[in-house]
Formats: sequence, C-alpha cells, structure tokens
Amino acid sequence: MSDFSYHAGGSRCRLLTLPRELRDEIYQSVVLPQYAYTDKPFSHHNSKKPVKEYMDARIYMPARTPSNVLATCKQLRHEMLEFVTRLLNSSRPVIDHQSPPKGNVKVTNASGDYSRSDSLFEASIERAKDDGSVRITLKILVPFRGALGSYVPNRDEPSPRFIAFLPLLSRLRRIKFDVWGGWNWWFGPLKRTPEIKAQQKSRFIRTTSDQTDEIQGGQSGSDGGDAISPLLPDPLSHAIAVMTQHMPLLEDVSINIFMHARDYWNLDLPEVKYAGIEGFLSDPIRSSSNKSIRKVYRRVMVCHPFDPNWSVTAFRKSEIFEPAGDGRFCAHTSEGAGVVPDQFEETPVNLPQEPPFTKIHDRAVDANMYPPDATMRN
Repeated sequence: MSDFSYHAGGSRCRLLTLPRELRDEIYQSVVLPQYAYTDKPFSHHNSKKPVKEYMDARIYMPARTPSNVLATCKQLRHEMLEFVTRLLNSSRPVIDHQSPPKGNVKVTNASGDYSRSDSLFEASIERAKDDGSVRITLKILVPFRGALGSYVPNRDEPSPRFIAFLPLLSRLRRIKFDVWGGWNWWFGPLKRTPEIKAQQKSRFIRTTSDQTDEIQGGQSGSDGGDAISPLLPDPLSHAIAVMTQHMPLLEDVSINIFMHARDYWNLDLPEVKYAGIEGFLSDPIRSSSNKSIRKVYRRVMVCHPFDPNWSVTAFRKSEIFEPAGDGRFCAHTSEGAGVVPDQFEETPVNLPQEPPFTKIHDRAVDANMYPPDATMRN
C-alpha cells in the first residue's frame, strides 16, 4: 500500500494506522457524486446492427465508490463499500437536487418514440421523485425503434453494469424501481384458452332392440367455474424477481410506474387504466430467499405533459409485514386511488396531494414466508 500523507516533520503516516472514525471522515471526502448509468449510448437507435437490450435501462447511484480506493487493498475495499452502503441505506438523502446527475440517459414512452426531448423529460420525471435511494429504471415491453422499424426486444437479463455493481447492490436494504411500460403491458397478459372438458350425456330411452345402455360422451367448453389464468407471468414481476435475487438484504422496495398523460388518455385501455396490470399490483415481492420483503410501496403515476415535477397518483398501495405476537405475522395493506384530470394545466401552481388510503385491511402471513430476523428489526 502506498503512503497516504506526511506529517509536517516529514515522518510518514499510513491511512490504516489512523482511527476508523478519521478514516470515515476521509472516505466522506473521496466518495464520488451522483451518476446515472445507462446500458448504451443515446444514438444507438440509428444503428442498423442488432442491439442487445437489458432489463435495466439505467441505474442511478446517489453516491459512488472510487475505483482506485477499491483496488488498493482488501481492507480499504471493505471499509469503503461499508461506508457508501451506510450512506445509501440511511434515511438522510445524499443527493444534490441543485445539479443534475452526470451520465447519458435514454428512455422511451409507450408509443416507442425515441426523441431526445422525451428522453430528457422522462429522466427529469424520475429525478423529481428521488428520495436518496438507489434507483433502477426498468423498461417493460417498450418498443425499440430502429432504422428498419420498431419491435419489442427480448429483455431477459440484467445489464453488465448491474452485475458490476453487485458488490454494492447486494448490501442494500432499500431500493427504488422506476418503470416505463409499453402498451402491450398496460393492456394485460395473454389469457389461456378455456379448457375443453369431457361431459357425460344422459341415457337414451331404448326404443328398439339394437340400442344399448352405454352412456355417450361428448365435449364441451369450460363450465366457467375455473378462472382463466394468464399464459405467461407478469414481465414486471419477473424482472423485479431477477433483480432482487441478487439483493438478499432488501427490506424496503418502492416501485413507481410512470405513464405519460397522452398515453393515459389516447391508448385503447379499459376504463380503469391500470386494470391490465392488477396482476402485478397484487403479486407479492419477495427476496432472494423467497421471504416477504418487510415494506413494499407501489404507485401508478400519470405525468404532466410539460412539468416533470407535477404528476398525479392514479393508484397507490402500501404493504408492511410485521410480527403480530405469539409467533404470528401480519401484513398491513393500504390502498388508495386518485382522479386523473381530463386536461392538465400548462403551468400548474400547486403540486397534487397523494390520494388517501380508502381500503385498509390486515391479513395473516405464513411465518415461513417472513424474514426470521423480523422481530429484531421491528
């Protein structure tokens, strides 16, 4: 390890000989500022070559570890990762809202429009909702528009950038997912064809001597008693499950599902616009050990067409899993729905309030599906 500094008298002082409290003060001064990482350059949609798409479109880090310190020695690497993780897991925001994060950003709306203004505007929308958490942006069935047309790419694995961040991400206790979905996802998953079941017919009364008493069989459609299940699992549930399997310590997950106002009113969706994704809104979010995450908060937000700081929450749901005593566990669930206006003010004055929770209920939870150290954290 190289020398860190010198005293005034010329004697050498090594960093690891200093008390840990002083080293933490030094780490505070060398932590890198916020940065938004994307999986590819902005201009990739002009290329005629096939482009690999990943689940995560971009990763926002409120604070970063300097690579030169991580490569110095094992102890400094461990202490630096521990220090930055403590910053990211704390309730105190570590972000600077005055200056935008560095990095190249690119995101599309549901119609597949890859304009630079839309990309920067959507990045501003995400940034307006930052609370100091690490933020991962997911694209769910969003069309990719290239030189030869548009198609929905297969986003079946995390990006190399996500894998490179695992030494830090695997230590996180809270994280936020920002989601932009395509029309196919908002419309809902494909349904299975009703099962054809054999049905017995009644006996015929014998009228001639050559008839038998054999019961003649037939086929008919489903009797309607069985619910028609989706053909495939919800792609957002699958993407989050793939991400969270690498983060075993997660306790707090926030999910913001964004939708442009023009898509909210122009897409041919049901009257309840988020009816097609109710499967995801009701699906449990579990950790890598298949345990229920302690706190999950989901929102469906309709964005203002001009002001990135102004959006309306169409639906929100909070789930908190807590011990109920005597070895039992309880899930406290609260839901609320807001009203999306037909027209947005061009220059809104006041930010809209979150809709109140109108449905509040508790339910028992299997102890095997809850983290065993929940009592210690409660």
